[in-house]
Amino acid sequence: MNQKQLRCWLWSVLYACLASALPAEVPSSPTIEFLPKTPFVAVDEHSQYLNVDLQVSNPSPRELRLERIELSVFDGEGRLVLRRFLADGPWVTAGIRTIPERLVPASGVLMIFNPFHRFDAGVPLKRLRFDLTLRETETGAVRRVAGDVTPAAYRPATRLVLPIGQRSIVYDGYDFYSHHRRIDISNPRLQAIGFTEDTPVRYAVDLCVVDETGSLYTGSPSNVEDWHSYGAEVRAPAAGVVVSVANDVPDNGIRDGELIY
Repeated sequence: MNQKQLRCWLWSVLYACLASALPAEVPSSPTIEFLPKTPFVAVDEHSQYLNVDLQVSNPSPRELRLERIELSVFDGEGRLVLRRFLADGPWVTAGIRTIPERLVPASGVLMIFNPFHRFDAGVPLKRLRFDLTLRETETGAVRRVAGDVTPAAYRPATRLVLPIGQRSIVYDGYDFYSHHRRIDISNPRLQAIGFTEDTPVRYAVDLCVVDETGSLYTGSPSNVEDWHSYGAEVRAPAAGVVVSVANDVPDNGIRDGELIY
């Protein structure tokens, strides 16, 4: 090895040592994950209801604040047919305040329940693009992130009937305001009990038996036997085979005005 080759070899070794000593580059760009990845669109005679939410991940060491969220809707030909946005600033309507939590922690995540959840029946929801503008609370630097999602029309595989033959109401369902949907799966406590990107109750419906006046119970709500739903006959909602039955789950109750699970 001549002197020139030796110098090149020494520089290569020195560069490799320095490179290995440097900390790995930390990604700084936020990302969007859609929950669920393929959302369903429920339809009635007047509207379409999009069941999808966003989880924003912030891998950077700086806190971010959501300043703008914009939705663009495209038809099957890729043409823009609708655009909506919420923004915060001195010259715009601060509709973004309908999103209560807008801070994405450093090296953390933020669950955003999609505010654009209802559309007129004729809008073609073929592809939806979400554009988010976030700002570092410490430096004021702007970060932008975008993502596309393709919803699917819900087509049930089986014709279902109500499992309760008595007069009943849907006490809570799976619309935008429902507690079945507003579950923050980034919460470590929920992750510990098995909640994933598509929560097991996302499309749940709570049915309650009522009387002619719409009352849920007669007497005291603290007594489970006074509820019209207590002891009601539950029928199979479709043809099939029962593969499992459980009868060891304690009844819910009410204590001091609070529901006890």
